[in-house]
Amino acid sequence: MIVFLLALSGISPLGFANHLYESGDYDLALLEYYRYHLSHPDEAFPLIAISECYLKLGRYDRIPQVAVKLPSPIKEYILGRANFYQGKFDSSITILKKLNFKPARILTGLAYGHLFRFDSLARYLGTKPPRIPHRSPAIAGFLAVFPGLGHCYSGRYYDGLFAFFFTGLFSGVGYLYLRDEEKTKATICFTLSGIFWLGNIIGAINAASDFNYFKRIEYLSSLMAEYPEEEFSPTNLWR
Repeated sequence: MIVFLLALSGISPLGFANHLYESGDYDLALLEYYRYHLSHPDEAFPLIAISECYLKLGRYDRIPQVAVKLPSPIKEYILGRANFYQGKFDSSITILKKLNFKPARILTGLAYGHLFRFDSLARYLGTKPPRIPHRSPAIAGFLAVFPGLGHCYSGRYYDGLFAFFFTGLFSGVGYLYLRDEEKTKATICFTLSGIFWLGNIIGAINAASDFNYFKRIEYLSSLMAEYPEEEFSPTNLWR
């Protein structure tokens, strides 16, 4: 029935498969690409498109079985790209850095970026290393000796206010109890104050680490937005 309808419409089987792919119907596109491949086993493009459908569907385990039938460097590019989108950045770099064409170099750089190796990222993208805001956990911990200051250093002002308030509150109440010679209550309050003080130092160190992590992720997100996934699609590169 499909062949009959295609004949009436004048659309070639490969054109129909491409239409399904571009419409986002990857399951049906996969079926049509396989159908076309059976009658044209020597053509590379249907296999490239099949691997791409598997990538879109998240069926990464099937991609090597298809890519192995393709010549180099198409095979290596498809495998490296599949590793990249699975989050296997080390494996992706190992494969892609051997390929000497622009999309492979860019993907290699982006893979280094996901590993936070920004000098290598810049080298492969041909740019200067990014200047990403950074906070030192050691400085944050030192500043947190004064409760709240370490959090403020990392931009967490409400957490800093919380640490300052409760550490100061229990210290102040403890002092009042001590002045009234209620030593048990004073000890409890000073102990709670000490717990908040130590927690404030640990929290400040973590806040600096979190600041650095999220700034890196923020930079990577903005960078990835500059490189749409379709730019790296082998169906576009080898169409």
